[in-house]
Amino acid sequence: MRIHWAFLLAVVVGVGLDLWTKSWAFTAVPANGYQGIVVIPGWLEITNVRNSGMAWSLFQDVKPVVWIVVRGLLTIALVVLWNRHAGDGFWLNAAFAAVIAGAIGNLHDNVFAELGHVRDFVSVILGAWRFPVFNVADSLITCGAPILVFGMSKHPPSSSKAHP
Repeated sequence: MRIHWAFLLAVVVGVGLDLWTKSWAFTAVPANGYQGIVVIPGWLEITNVRNSGMAWSLFQDVKPVVWIVVRGLLTIALVVLWNRHAGDGFWLNAAFAAVIAGAIGNLHDNVFAELGHVRDFVSVILGAWRFPVFNVADSLITCGAPILVFGMSKHPPSSSKAHP
């Protein structure tokens, strides 16, 4: 497998942006749940929420070590898949970079954050309804995953395993 510097740079920038924004939000907002910095009144707030599960706070009783193993294995699997599809165009490469960066960002929290919880801070409000709080890593995964599914369904893996 050859290193694709643009791909690696995209992953590093995604992870860096995720970790920097989490650090900023958790420094700027006291640990008090949903009250935080109002960005757009009635629409968007920066909060300070720790999530011990996965998306939408599912599986809260699962121990962080399980998330470390699951996210670690998924990240490895994504890198292997990316290597097979690396020659399949810009958007598929960008989607792989986004999903891998998001997985690494949340894996970082499982390994290093308090109690192994993922740090979430973006709170979207629509009237009386609040969307589950999320972070940059979650956004990268959410945006990249559908592109991966669509792109990989249209492009079978490239015939060579190493790409220029």
